[in-house]
Amino acid sequence: MSEAVARALTFGSVAERYERYRPGYPQVVADLALRGLGAPEGLRGLEIGAGTGKATRLLAGRGVRTTAVEPDPAMRAVLERTTAGLPVTVVAATLETLPPSAAGTPYDVAWAAAAWHWTDVATRWDRVAALLRPGGAVVGVGGPTELVDDDLRERVARLRDEVMPGDDVPSWRVGEPEDDLRWPGTDWRAHPAFTDVEQHDLTSTGTASADDLVGQLGTVSAYLVLDAAVREGLLARIRAALPDEVAVRHEVVLHRAVRV
Repeated sequence: MSEAVARALTFGSVAERYERYRPGYPQVVADLALRGLGAPEGLRGLEIGAGTGKATRLLAGRGVRTTAVEPDPAMRAVLERTTAGLPVTVVAATLETLPPSAAGTPYDVAWAAAAWHWTDVATRWDRVAALLRPGGAVVGVGGPTELVDDDLRERVARLRDEVMPGDDVPSWRVGEPEDDLRWPGTDWRAHPAFTDVEQHDLTSTGTASADDLVGQLGTVSAYLVLDAAVREGLLARIRAALPDEVAVRHEVVLHRAVRV
């Protein structure tokens, strides 16, 4: 098992906290993902790395018949609970291990929310292209929550770097932007199976309690792979460095491309 795959399977240890503390996505994500594909009730969708269903609920809530793929059993348990009553079929798999029942009829839309970077670099886009009908859409959405205040952000970064100075596992910031186009849009623009690549910045700002922000940090894989005592000590020091309420930036970037 690669380090990236092992890291991706750490979230189940905090599945309930993941659902509680991770922010959801605005409705415009569904608007952009489904644009031009037809009536949502007639669409088949595939979500890779569905987690606890943050994005699943958006698209399935529009009526998209969704196959939600999630390898971690604890995350699947929360996913099944949060999508009860919606047209969602939960499958225990990854993009690379999809069973034939989930890889038959081509899908109208395939998406991942903060999860494409966990898939196999060499094969992921060929696999996705094979799963989509011509004219179907591939979508990626996600991004980190960051402190707005520069001094606070640097203070937290120093505390974090004392414990984990380097992190080589793929993240949202994969590679360098090209003409302001970021990953995975850069990959899709270079792949012959995709066209009409779009990038939408849906970032917003707001406030959060320091407790909630630290709770969210505790669901990030870079923290989850730490020894429990080290992790809790680091999170306690970060909490002590923050005021009770902080200004935050929810970075949400959506990429979309069309299957040729």
